[in-house]
Amino acid sequence: IRAGASLVQLYTGLVYRGPPTAREINRGLLDLLERDGFNSVSEAVGADL
Repeated sequence: IRAGASLVQLYTGLVYRGPPTAREINRGLLDLLERDGFNSVSEAVGADL
């Protein structure tokens, strides 16, 4: 995301790990945003460019 990505592929994770995958990704993303001082995903997109 910090390199400019604005879309995450979720399908493969859902196939192999099931619906909890979306919750895990969301929680992990929130943790990373907080750690890096961002208030939203849109703030983080492209931050390292």
